[in-house]
Amino acid sequence: MGKKDAAYRTIKTIEGITFHVYEDDQGKIKPHSPKVAAVQYPKSEGKADEYYIFGVKYDYDKWLELSRPFRRALTVNKEDLSE
Repeated sequence: MGKKDAAYRTIKTIEGITFHVYEDDQGKIKPHSPKVAAVQYPKSEGKADEYYIFGVKYDYDKWLELSRPFRRALTVNKEDLSE
């Protein structure tokens, strides 16, 4: 069986919960998002959003610190990289 590429997906449930997930090359699905909370609850539920990086849960401050390099890489202008 060949190795497959990692995939990022966003899943929204009928209850309004949004999951940002990462599927690794072995097919394991983990919550992950360097841009926003990986699990976002509707405001009406009154639950706090949850922050994950590659399946590991962090509080907001630690997530913000650890996701900074990911967010910086996402905002690089491709034209700046050309010679």
